[in-house]
Amino acid sequence: MKGVIAAGDQHTAAAGAAILRRGGNAVDAAVAAAFASFIAEIGFVHLGGSGLAQLYDPATGQATVYDFFSNMPGLGRTPPAQLDFHRVTVDFGGATQDFHIGRASVAVPGNIFGLCQLAADRGSLSLDVLLEPALSLARDGLPLPPFQAYACSLLEPIFRHSPSVRAVFEREGRLLRGGERLFVPDLAETLQEIAAHGPDALRGGRLGQALLDDQASRGGLITPDDLAQYEVMRQTPIELSYRGYEVRLPGPPSGGGALLAFALKLLSRFVLDFPPNSAPHLRLLCEVQAAAQRARLIWERERRQDPAQALATLLDEAVIGEYAAAIRIAIAKQQPSSAPPEPTGPGNTSHLSVLDETGLAVSLTTTAGESAGFIVPGTGMIPNNMGGEADLHPQGFHVRPAGQRIPTMMTPIIVT
Repeated sequence: MKGVIAAGDQHTAAAGAAILRRGGNAVDAAVAAAFASFIAEIGFVHLGGSGLAQLYDPATGQATVYDFFSNMPGLGRTPPAQLDFHRVTVDFGGATQDFHIGRASVAVPGNIFGLCQLAADRGSLSLDVLLEPALSLARDGLPLPPFQAYACSLLEPIFRHSPSVRAVFEREGRLLRGGERLFVPDLAETLQEIAAHGPDALRGGRLGQALLDDQASRGGLITPDDLAQYEVMRQTPIELSYRGYEVRLPGPPSGGGALLAFALKLLSRFVLDFPPNSAPHLRLLCEVQAAAQRARLIWERERRQDPAQALATLLDEAVIGEYAAAIRIAIAKQQPSSAPPEPTGPGNTSHLSVLDETGLAVSLTTTAGESAGFIVPGTGMIPNNMGGEADLHPQGFHVRPAGQRIPTMMTPIIVT
């Protein structure tokens, strides 16, 4: 099938393109590319992470959001007395930032559940075919792409934290360099299990048992109930018109779509009669971003009680009008509006977009945070550290109830 794919690495894109050439549709290509990205983009995303996707069906004109982000772990079990949860400080060369890693930083991974669900619902090829490109990369390894080497170097304390990750990311006592062979032991066998059994590999299979054994014996929180009760959410997106385009965004529990919808509605109140990237244009964009940051504080507080009502309030025309009036006053007085500091959460995500010849479109974003600093024994799976990111847990770590979906700012978009 003819189509086009854009992704974060050439190996990721090549995996999707190969599936299109075999007659797969946009969903098939997106799933194959995502699994390949867990190797090709190992500095950003991993099999043990989570994500969001949005599909647009031209036959119906409808879009569907697939939310397969992480749940808080701990269902059906009292937390262990001793948690494997500790802070590491990462030096970015002009600033330092603290992250939390270890077994108790791992939230319920959604990638396998979500990608398999996408393939089952809307794919046209079997899962074993879709995993062939990723399996090839896992069996043979690949030269570490320079950009991924750079990403790993930024998070060096995490990618050299334990013997299991050092076995993958170290060479002769130093971090793996761009162009040197990347190989993750046991990952090919794990992908073969997923190809054969789909999500049951994680829910009752060898992979899931290895994860549970490691969590139970080493201070983690994930339980059998966490894996058994995890569900991929299918949702209707937020839809709005913006300057002649129809924009579709993920809704709650994701926060990114709501805040981007707020920003677009706010920006639509202004006439853009100045050149792109001119001083007036940039000033307006800065003011809108500052307003979105102020609105986020209210959104974060209110969505804990009633996400639907919080969304309605955030996008209410009267509320948008109040923010627009404040921006006009600030611009007229030539005084920039104040805004709370931007969250210092990580930017470790990968995005890919696929469009096939029928018009079927997929927008898909995955993340593993910074990773948890270890590999689940015998699986090659690097877990996420979504339970240890301060921006996702403003009320404190391990406070959110077990089983609750962790909110994310990731925002895969469909525009028509």
